Formats: sequence, C-alpha cells, structure tokens
Amino acid sequence: MKVVIRNKSINLSIPVPMFILTSGVRLTKFIQKCLNNSNMKDESAQKANEILNALDMDMIAYALKELKGYKGLTLVEVEGKDGSYVLVKV
Repeated sequence: MKVVIRNKSINLSIPVPMFILTSGVRLTKFIQKCLNNSNMKDESAQKANEILNALDMDMIAYALKELKGYKGLTLVEVEGKDGSYVLVKV
C-alpha cells in the first residue's frame, strides 16, 4: 500500500507493507482483550475500549486480505482547493 501526501510544505510518499497492516489489526485484537481484562479507571482507556468494541477486527482483516489481489487500486484520491493532495493506493 502506498500513501502520498502533498502540500505546500510537505511532499511525502510512504510505502506501507500489507503485513504491517494485518499485524496491526491482530495487535489491536490483543490490546482489546487486555483492556477488557484490566481494571479501567482511566477515562481514556475506557474510551479506547468503546471504540475498539465498535470495530469488527475480523472483517477488517478479511478486507485487507482481499485487497492483496487488487494491486494498483486507488482507494482514496483527494485534492483540496489549497493544493493539498492525498492518495492511498494498494
């Protein structure tokens, strides 16, 4: 996956391997289990747990697996009036 960000002051291109994304999803599932098992007294930990509970990590992992077959597919391409540009490509 490739992320391109262009602005007046920034011209950034970030290649992101798919295994890092899938590993991140798996790690998020582990963090969610740890948050559920711990005593959450911190308000930010409770909010993070609510957000993670709202996401279906298995579906996200499946979607990432399916995206591997569509190399070169443009997911997001946005250009602002101020000249800023964002591109996310598989």
